[in-house]
Amino acid sequence: LVARRNDSTLPADNRPVFANGGEIGIFVLIFGLTALLRMWNLSEIPPTIHGDSAECAIQGLDILLGRVSDVFGFSPWYFTPYPAHLPYSASFALAGKTVLGLRLPSALLGTLSMIPLYFLVRGWLGRRAAQIATTLFAVSHAAIHFSRIGLWNIQALFLALVGFAFLAAAIRKGSALLASCAGIAAGLGFYTYTGGRLILVVSVALLALQLVFGPQRRVIQVGGFVAAGFAVAMAPMIVTYVTDHDALWADRTGSVFALAESTRDHVESTTGETSTAGILRVQTIQSLRGFFDHGDQSVQYGTDRALTSPVTAFLVLAGLLIALVRFRDSESRLVLLWAGLGLLLGSILIIDPPSHTRLIVLFPVPFIFAALAIETMLQRLDRHGGRWMGLVSLAVCVFVIGQAAVFNLGGYRRYVEWIDKEERMWDVVQVVEQYGELHDYYFFGGPTMSARAPALRLFAGGSRIVEGINTVDIPHVLIRDTVFIIPAMLPEIELQTRNVGTVITERFPNSRLVVTGEENEQQLIIYVVSGGTGAQ
Repeated sequence: LVARRNDSTLPADNRPVFANGGEIGIFVLIFGLTALLRMWNLSEIPPTIHGDSAECAIQGLDILLGRVSDVFGFSPWYFTPYPAHLPYSASFALAGKTVLGLRLPSALLGTLSMIPLYFLVRGWLGRRAAQIATTLFAVSHAAIHFSRIGLWNIQALFLALVGFAFLAAAIRKGSALLASCAGIAAGLGFYTYTGGRLILVVSVALLALQLVFGPQRRVIQVGGFVAAGFAVAMAPMIVTYVTDHDALWADRTGSVFALAESTRDHVESTTGETSTAGILRVQTIQSLRGFFDHGDQSVQYGTDRALTSPVTAFLVLAGLLIALVRFRDSESRLVLLWAGLGLLLGSILIIDPPSHTRLIVLFPVPFIFAALAIETMLQRLDRHGGRWMGLVSLAVCVFVIGQAAVFNLGGYRRYVEWIDKEERMWDVVQVVEQYGELHDYYFFGGPTMSARAPALRLFAGGSRIVEGINTVDIPHVLIRDTVFIIPAMLPEIELQTRNVGTVITERFPNSRLVVTGEENEQQLIIYVVSGGTGAQ
């Protein structure tokens, strides 16, 4: 209310949100493409559930079931803030405890991220550049993947885009209301994945530079309202930190800091360097390669694809140089700080780069630089006039977007095909999701697949999961309906489980055999047995 009252002295801005119907149509098409690539067959693609995604969902489920006394407190999973898991609570309430319910929060936020990205670029470079940047973002394989796996770090990306879009507009217009919204986004970033803290760091750095390059009175006013919004959003967390000192010291950042004593041996072995300068040099090279020619090192993805295609990478480099030349523009400074500080704090100073999981807040940056390079080139073409310039501009845009789509979507399809063959735990999770909490489970997974996996704990709920090794672990009497799960074609456990099926059928004649997978490539052998049966 204070901010709105302050903005009442600003000149009225009666311009429409979109220039015309054509822009609205293109915006809707890009939004539809973004949603399609993140929502289509969400329950089945990708055929894997990472333990971190399941842990996020478990915390959200605890909130939904009333097991959490303080929703502003910290969960037992790495002391992550409970507010970050509230979307999972809402999703499970709507979609049930299913894979869809697990993935819906990240898919929605990944789709909605396109909106602040569009208006951030549009306010700086115009609608054509915004359309290029958002389309490249829509087809980005990394942005698609992390929008589909149910991991909470997508919250940091969404809030970063919202915060930076509001901040850029606030500086441009001198709006206290927009500045307050930017501060609230920065504060909410502290409730999410660690990368969300970058919003505040970049905002403070940008405002500091604005004091040098921009009208100081406007910057001080904008900065004050950013700080006020941040303080309002952070108030519950500050109170919780005051009452729970352990949470403040349980932050995981120190355990992955590349220059910490605790990680020194690991970093020296992976970089081949012993000096701080040498470590930072290798870390920088590896981090930069993640954008151009190096795959992901994280366990949440692990693709062999770089973040950008070769053509896009060239445009990114050109756009970076153009942004440096235009450093006096506030938007150029914002994107450069976003890129530089994000790369430093999220990759160079963190072990095992490049990690797409940790770089998620930077996903839109290459496409903003690429759009800047294309828009600069097309503006020069437009000045020459001629009736063919429009077709040339269209051809350039189609080529850039087309090659990016082939690189990203083709690569992601191959990743999905590969993970479908490699990931057997996915099949087990689907069985547990299908039969639910009304059954007990005996799981003969061997050393590579633990019955204590977070995904199994999530979907099994109150059911009992027994980790079996051989026929000795098969009970003689079943109290509840029971499902025996045996992975097929696993050489490391074949000798141990060879007679498990025979013993089950002999001991429980009413057992029902179910085999999953293809006829020539079986995935699981399942025996479903009614409770209250067996030898007395």
